Amino acid sequence: MDGSPGADGALAFGFEEAALRGWRLRAVYGCWEPGAAPDGDLSLFDDEDKLRHVCGAVLERAVAPWLVKYPLVQAATSLVLRSPREALLEAAEDATLTVVGARGTGAVKPLTLGATSDALLKHAPCTVTIVPQRVG
Repeated sequence: MDGSPGADGALAFGFEEAALRGWRLRAVYGCWEPGAAPDGDLSLFDDEDKLRHVCGAVLERAVAPWLVKYPLVQAATSLVLRSPREALLEAAEDATLTVVGARGTGAVKPLTLGATSDALLKHAPCTVTIVPQRVG
């Protein structure tokens, strides 16, 4: 959960599903790729402790409002020093549902999946939901 609008949509969907179904939730942030560095700060990749600290804070800030809104949902966070695709595929091994947000970075936004969403749809051993970004 990188704090992007797509990630926020995924959190909203995930927390609502967890609340409705009585499921536990784990928010996963795979932060080992240049696009995961807050504000494009690639120097974070030179200092693993700093990367963990900065990205961990991003993850906790992203999840915090949902913990307040859904206090009965048992939720945990996982910061993983792997690519988002690898981190989410690994997390999907123990999941009933994996929820990802569409970042909308493709040239034809509504029709193109990102690499992470595409990999999850093809390889995840569980149901995958892709939550589009809100328009407007």
